[in-house]
Amino acid sequence: MNKVTDTLRYYSCHEWVCILAGYAVVGVTDFVSELKGTLRLTCGVDYHKLYSSGERIGTLETIKGEKLPLIIPLSGYIVSINNHPSAIINGPYGNGWLLIIKIKDYSEFGKLLSEKDYETTFRGPPSCL
Repeated sequence: MNKVTDTLRYYSCHEWVCILAGYAVVGVTDFVSELKGTLRLTCGVDYHKLYSSGERIGTLETIKGEKLPLIIPLSGYIVSINNHPSAIINGPYGNGWLLIIKIKDYSEFGKLLSEKDYETTFRGPPSCL
């Protein structure tokens, strides 16, 4: 959790969320990338489906074959997926994004954790992993 930033909000499954022009950019935190190493996203996304916050949308797979759930942190339509494993290796923030979501309900963003809340809540092993 060395690189948690206050410009982002955080979901309980160690995902960060950044809002850009009506879209949510989503990735995993450095806590997960450092703990699990190289991750590859596997999901069969329906780009016409409205996904609900908290819905499992795919799997992050480690080099060792461990499968971790990927949960969508905000309701909306998935418009893009970054399935290039090196994106997370080079840093989970910025180019290390996993999903871009067209947001349905902006009020959900305010319910996500702040930097301070994320740091305070998650000092042990990930609860979703």
